[in-house]
Amino acid sequence: MKVVKAKTIYTMDPEKPYGKYLLFNETTGNIEKVLDALSNSELSNVEVIDYGDYLITPDIIDSHNHLLMTGLHYTFMVNLSDAHNIDDIIQKLREFSGKAEFPWILGYGLYEGRIGRLPTRWDLDKAASDKPVFIMHTSGHYAVCNSKALEIAGITKSTQDPPGGLIGREPDGTPNGILYEPAAMDLVRRLIPPFTVNHYKEAILKIQDEYLKTGITTVKDPGGTGGDIDEELRIRALNELSENNMLKVLVKICLPVFSYEDAKRKVAIARMIREGEKLTFLGFKIFMDGSGLARTAWMRDPWNKNFTEIDDDNRGIPTWNLEELRKTIDYLLSEFPNKMICIHTIGDKAVEEALNIIENMKVKYPNVSFTLIHVYAPTSRDIERIRENGVMIETQTGFMHFLGKLIISNLGLIRTNRFMNIRNYLEQGIIVCNSSDSDVINHNPIYGFITSIYRTYYVNSIVNTLMNTHEMNPALCDISLYDAFKLYTLNAQRCVHDNSIVALKPGNKADFVVWDLNLLMRCFEDPINCLSNDNIIKNLVIATYINGKIMHKRVA
Repeated sequence: MKVVKAKTIYTMDPEKPYGKYLLFNETTGNIEKVLDALSNSELSNVEVIDYGDYLITPDIIDSHNHLLMTGLHYTFMVNLSDAHNIDDIIQKLREFSGKAEFPWILGYGLYEGRIGRLPTRWDLDKAASDKPVFIMHTSGHYAVCNSKALEIAGITKSTQDPPGGLIGREPDGTPNGILYEPAAMDLVRRLIPPFTVNHYKEAILKIQDEYLKTGITTVKDPGGTGGDIDEELRIRALNELSENNMLKVLVKICLPVFSYEDAKRKVAIARMIREGEKLTFLGFKIFMDGSGLARTAWMRDPWNKNFTEIDDDNRGIPTWNLEELRKTIDYLLSEFPNKMICIHTIGDKAVEEALNIIENMKVKYPNVSFTLIHVYAPTSRDIERIRENGVMIETQTGFMHFLGKLIISNLGLIRTNRFMNIRNYLEQGIIVCNSSDSDVINHNPIYGFITSIYRTYYVNSIVNTLMNTHEMNPALCDISLYDAFKLYTLNAQRCVHDNSIVALKPGNKADFVVWDLNLLMRCFEDPINCLSNDNIIKNLVIATYINGKIMHKRVA
């Protein structure tokens, strides 16, 4: 028997939400007891690990995390997330080009809210003119390529926008290198030499160790956004790692579906999944609209820009014909009636139309679980419909820290008042789970914890004030630390369709994270400075346990 002691244990067990001592069988990995105190008899013949003033919680579930894509970026691409201007981007690409063996220069983490504007083909030509360059925006919904990449793809002034996508252009129609949404990005992405199954396995193995350092032991991976991931190859890689006991994190697979014909392919791929202890098939993901950063998500009213200006009559892009979408979801559920359907809905119009379809499908498939992903600013009526239909929300409050400036600029004042209203969701009884959408933002859950409690952007600005102020809308603030963890644990287990994990109670596995409570409190006292302090962020987790065994331990 082993005992771990801490200042506080958040069990996420409604019958006993708190404790101080966790007793578990180190042979089976099962929890025996959670207690507030130990008697002398209980202390005999046991090993006590005293974590002093630290906090213990269940392991973290990231319910919307592109595991493979994050691993590929981490392993094979140049990170542009800390670039502050166009010159930084050019320099990073040049440096990467000199050491990269891959025939293309690939990058990720691009964000115009930090650098002032998006780069163009002519900017990227300064980094490399003889080698194709393709860099992804942090949202995953748009990308920029250089002239060489456009030339290889045959994209010219006369090239028409593909359905559901946009080619960025100068006033005279000349392509400027910016490609919006998967349909346009895939004009170039499909020509990038593919990664192999060994590349995929290497990427997963590397990134899972990074996840364990942040307390994450379970992810729902919805795959790629189009031509960026070979889904069949992803399943092959995960199958092989699972069968060779090389997966450390539990991977819940979702397969993205982009059309009715694509649904048939994805059903066939789903049947290839060989489930194991660390690998399960969860269901399918649908992209119903575009991006809140590119103003391509589907809105009832026109997008704003620069917070107060109206973006003409731009209401975004619905990426599906609604009748085809109904037909596709019906087909997927007829093949897999017990699996989940997860729908990407950033815009309020997309939320409304998704709920129309869900209500229709629930008549035929009453037991199917649906989640809506992102859900930036739903109307009060649609929040009611979400609750009435038992729909879950996969939110990413960390977007406020990393992307808040541009998101709020595009939403405008009225929609900002409704933006990611976590407290309201909880009070309404909606199952809302927090996540990172990595690699859109950093996977570390601390960004989600802090921003769900204290809506914060990484610089002091009018945007920060609009998101934070209690005077403006108190209902947007003030959830507890316990609830912030609940979004990543008890609620998140519902969003990954698994009630067998999470709660620290007798009979469950001893899967838990030990947190440096002093550092956590520093973060909540001064969130803006904390979230920009890498030393604090990297040292929050003392240890991550799975089945009673330490999978990560902080280096002293």
